[in-house]
Amino acid sequence: AQRRYGERCFVLSAAAPPEAPGCAVRPGHGSVLTAFRVSCSAPASGRARPGGRLTYCFYAPPDSLLDCSPDPELFPVYLPLGEEENNFILHVTITVSNNVGDTVQTNTSVKVGPADMMDGNLTLQAVVSEKANSILKDGNNSMNLFQLYKSVTSVLNQQIQEESFNTSLPTNTRKEVSKTLAFLQ
Repeated sequence: AQRRYGERCFVLSAAAPPEAPGCAVRPGHGSVLTAFRVSCSAPASGRARPGGRLTYCFYAPPDSLLDCSPDPELFPVYLPLGEEENNFILHVTITVSNNVGDTVQTNTSVKVGPADMMDGNLTLQAVVSEKANSILKDGNNSMNLFQLYKSVTSVLNQQIQEESFNTSLPTNTRKEVSKTLAFLQ
């Protein structure tokens, strides 16, 4: 239809906006090599809404999209390193939107520290390689590999920025892990 000067088109919806869900990350703490599960549950009043299907989008700082889908649960997901100055706490943001574009946002937190290397003689490179092979063997999609890549990279980037030599990874270890990560791309 042609529009004439002064005319406007509006879309009206009787659909109620979504309510903020309750969300949690399990386990409550882990490392960048931990497969986390982010689960959201809609408020009881939101179960039988005529607003259509909801879309859940999960974000890790800084505004990095992890996934968007109608599924209120994200598993497995590899999360980046939490804020060191905040006891490695990472805040995950979840937005929920309905089919007419109404959106609500909620947050949940989890402690994500550097990889714990207490697993015998395994190097970080070996652990990353083993984790990547496991992801591929389980038939998970490339998004899981990308999340693992970003998570381990967050540790390497933090280690590079640290000025203290006694807590940073040796340069050759960083190079070896970087090669393994490059292979995953």
